[in-house]
Amino acid sequence: MRYVVLMFFFISSLFSSVTILERSYSISYGIFSSLGVANAKLVVDYDKKEYIATIEANTIGLAKVLSRNRYEKYQSIGYLTDDGSFLPKEFYKLTSTNSRFRKTTYNFNHLDNIVYTTKEYKKAKDKEATITTDILEYYAQNDILSLFFNLKDILKNLKSKIEYDYLAVGSDKTKGIITIELLNNTTNKSDLKVYLNQPIFSSPRGELDIELDNNGLCNKAVLKDVLLFGDIVAK
Repeated sequence: MRYVVLMFFFISSLFSSVTILERSYSISYGIFSSLGVANAKLVVDYDKKEYIATIEANTIGLAKVLSRNRYEKYQSIGYLTDDGSFLPKEFYKLTSTNSRFRKTTYNFNHLDNIVYTTKEYKKAKDKEATITTDILEYYAQNDILSLFFNLKDILKNLKSKIEYDYLAVGSDKTKGIITIELLNNTTNKSDLKVYLNQPIFSSPRGELDIELDNNGLCNKAVLKDVLLFGDIVAK
């Protein structure tokens, strides 16, 4: 189950200098009422100029059985820049089932434009995980979470009906390239297409239709043209 679409959904509550954004939501797919549930959380400390963004997702029901109890977690840890943008220092993505565990951690060196990777892989029968380290073949200033948190500011510079490519660590199959197209922009909401540029189920480019509110938070995301049943909807 691919939960990359889950990073777009948050509501906020404010405590002192710390903002906490949280939401729980479900994923529906055609004739299936629900495939999974997810919890998303963003903590921003404005005094320390730090943030932690986390997405956790679990399959449920028949999808849980078919996916062998699949669980996914994405986390971005980093800083707030002077203009309020998110700048990651570490990002990781984790996937586990009943039979295996896989985690990739990315550490950013923004001064030298380098991203270091640590990959962990373990099957249920193994006593210890296999760990490998490397340097990512491309550098990006954002990871896939921080990029979408920065969308509100990015959209200010986009013209409608034109595709723009951005780099984001974590989308390794495309060497980090994510394509964004602004469809409509009003005072109340923004409609855009995001192409993950890799097949998600049978959606050839991983095409997402996204609706953002005037705070830059996502109201709805739809993964287009999936298999025989149409679209996967997250809201």
